[in-house]
Amino acid sequence: MRAAATAEKSGVRTVSIVASGFVRQGEAIARAMGVENIPIAEYPGVPMIDTAQELRRKVEEEVAGNVIIGLTTPIQSAARTAEPEPRDIVFEGSLDEMQEYFHRNMWSEGLPVMPPTIDRVEKFLRYTDRSPNEVLGVLLPENRQATIWNVAVNGVMAGCRPEYMPVLIAVVECI
Repeated sequence: MRAAATAEKSGVRTVSIVASGFVRQGEAIARAMGVENIPIAEYPGVPMIDTAQELRRKVEEEVAGNVIIGLTTPIQSAARTAEPEPRDIVFEGSLDEMQEYFHRNMWSEGLPVMPPTIDRVEKFLRYTDRSPNEVLGVLLPENRQATIWNVAVNGVMAGCRPEYMPVLIAVVECI
C-alpha cells in the first residue's frame, strides 16, 4: 500500500487489490501518506481459501470492474488535518466514549486504551532522565518522530507500568 500511495502522489495511477479484512488498514496507510480515496479493488473474503472457480468468479464479476474504475478515476490528494501538540488534550469524556473516539480516529487497533492523561505520562517520565522532547527516530508507516514524550504516552495507552519506561525507550531505539 505504501508503494501505491507513493506512486499516486507522483501522479502514477494504481489500484491495489486487497482482501476484505485489510481494506480499512490500506485506506488508513494511504491517508497517512497524503492520498485520499486511494483506488482499492476489494477482493471479497479471503482468496487463499477460495477454490480456483470461486476465485475466478470473484475476480471477473467483482474485482475487475473496480480495477477499471480505479484506473480511470482522477487522483485526489488528502488534506492533512492539523496534528495535536504533544500535551494537547484531544478528548474529554467517559472511558467508553474515549475508547470509541480513539477507535473512530484509527488511533487504536480495537484493543482497550488507557487514557494518556498528563499525570500518567509524567509518572512514566520519572523513570528516565532524558528530555521529553528528545527525538529517538522516525517511525514508519506514517514517518512520525518518536520522542521520549510519545513513547511515554503510548506506554500509558498500552497499559504498561511506569517503571517499564526504560525498556520502552530501548525498544523504540532498536526499531
